[in-house]
Amino acid sequence: MAEGRALVLHLMRPVRRDIALIRNADGVVWVAEMDSDVARRDIAVRAEAVLEMRIPFDAMGGEGQPVGCGSWVELCVSVTSLEGYEEERFPQAGNVVFQIRGEELNAENWHV
Repeated sequence: MAEGRALVLHLMRPVRRDIALIRNADGVVWVAEMDSDVARRDIAVRAEAVLEMRIPFDAMGGEGQPVGCGSWVELCVSVTSLEGYEEERFPQAGNVVFQIRGEELNAENWHV
């Protein structure tokens, strides 16, 4: 993440939420919700050659909308200036859509 820019995870489903990752001058990455500017300490980030995020199910849901195995997730990622202008987006068109899988995923992908 370059200075003056944020990497924004745009969750469309199960609830609409924009989560920004911003690197400060010391190189520390902090996570905040875009609309509220509230720091998210429940979302873990590791940013080196590869960016990794651990987002608990609770952070993807809303009130009365539990998230877990079987839930569908839809998202995209953008590089956005701190003024809010989108500079890059992945994927360029559409969104990434997947279903959260449970223990059956291991059984389906395990072969002898």
